[in-house]
Amino acid sequence: MTGLDSPWWLFALAAIPLIRWLHRWRAPFSAVAVSAVFLWKRADSSHAAGAERGEPDPAWRWRALLWALIVLALARPWFQQQDVPVTVWVDHTMSMATSDTGSSRLSVGLEQLEDALRDAGHPPATLRSLSDPSRAIEATDAAAFDATAWPYSRDGPGRLPTAATLDPATEHWLLTDGANARLVEWSARAPLNRVIRVGEVTENLAITRVAARRNLEDLSLVDVLVVVSNRGTLPAQRAVILETSGQTMTSPVLDLAPRTDELVAMTLPRTARSINASLSNSDRLDLDDAMQLDLASLRKIAVAVDGACPAGLKRAVRSHGGLTTESGDVIELHINCGGAERPGVPMLRVLVQLATPVDADPVWLPAAGKLQRLTLNADWLAASGTPASGQDDVLLAAGERPLITRTGQTVDVYVDLGNPLLVDRPEFPAMIAGMIDVALGRDVLDPVAVSRLDAVEADVAPLPEPAYAGRSVSQARHRTGLAETLLLIAMALLAIDAALIMRARRRRVRDA
Repeated sequence: MTGLDSPWWLFALAAIPLIRWLHRWRAPFSAVAVSAVFLWKRADSSHAAGAERGEPDPAWRWRALLWALIVLALARPWFQQQDVPVTVWVDHTMSMATSDTGSSRLSVGLEQLEDALRDAGHPPATLRSLSDPSRAIEATDAAAFDATAWPYSRDGPGRLPTAATLDPATEHWLLTDGANARLVEWSARAPLNRVIRVGEVTENLAITRVAARRNLEDLSLVDVLVVVSNRGTLPAQRAVILETSGQTMTSPVLDLAPRTDELVAMTLPRTARSINASLSNSDRLDLDDAMQLDLASLRKIAVAVDGACPAGLKRAVRSHGGLTTESGDVIELHINCGGAERPGVPMLRVLVQLATPVDADPVWLPAAGKLQRLTLNADWLAASGTPASGQDDVLLAAGERPLITRTGQTVDVYVDLGNPLLVDRPEFPAMIAGMIDVALGRDVLDPVAVSRLDAVEADVAPLPEPAYAGRSVSQARHRTGLAETLLLIAMALLAIDAALIMRARRRRVRDA
């Protein structure tokens, strides 16, 4: 395939007849000294006008060729090899699911891409995902142009490839709607040869966050917070619908100004296992009009407490809002005070032995996490037992003596949990709750279940197309240097022509 970058320069070839016409006019003869005038009787004399018109100087062909070469060089011819591979970077972020004309932007874009590859002569092409660059589909596979083969990513584009990692021997195309700011910024720096843009819709509303936690006053209830975002440019009105197993609740209609968020708070029974939050009316992008939230993290944890445990410890467990001692539940935590261990179950292991007073101030170490906020006094504590060797982390220490350690999912407590000076203080249940969180690896006392969507992923309005810093389409066609070669030939011919003219002048001067 061949072509010209600047074909309008070909109009300059119309100057060739002018070159021939100009070469029909010659300058008057110069005065030359001769030995005898009678020998020149038959020579034509000069006209008074100072120039003669006759057959054009044969040099016009030479100079016309020179002019044609210069014009062709300015038109910048190119030649494209048919086997140049193409890598198409496919944007299948959530905004590409927007329906502008009845079909998703991704479907429309893949159709345009298929046509573009056909017009380019079906070069060897690979479609590669921008959300997962390791995933690629050859263009010869019918699935490459099937929108269902590209599941929409709610997390936006993945780690975008740098310009240095893009193969310079390959043409790089981009299929996108230009709605993701990070992707637009990347495309402005990447050496792209072609960008296929789709999409026109600018308005979209989305549920960007659903969060739930136990009601602090009534543990049988769950407080739910829903965030609705208007990512468009026009005001909109929507209501939020919460659905659980056997119950549906609808919020008042919200008036959402452009580019703003509105919060909706509701309360549900704790028996609900999941929540489905949706908007009362869908828009052109329905993937972000609903969001589900699993409430499994809010359920109570079944715990087994050994009978030998101190009474104060048992009371602290019973008062814990996130624990249950129901025997019918599957045990997820074992508080072991000398009994048989339960394999594979996180454990709080308490040493019930003769206690000795602590003679140094207790200090929480970084492995204790949120327990570092809890202040303990040495007068409340007594050490019980001897720490085993090979402990992974020390949570609490008094001087050089570890008082609470952790090994995997087992927390060993060398503090006398039956000491009235400690048990009767409000810090005691907080310390027990913190150690349980460390053993289980999550917040059990006041967990928060959250499902979120980054608000920028709900943007569907195409951003202004940047000035691409990469190669243009024509620059990627693997030119054979035609324009440069023609220009070099023209310069060489021009130099030869100038040399011939100077030589002729020197000869006339010498003859004179």
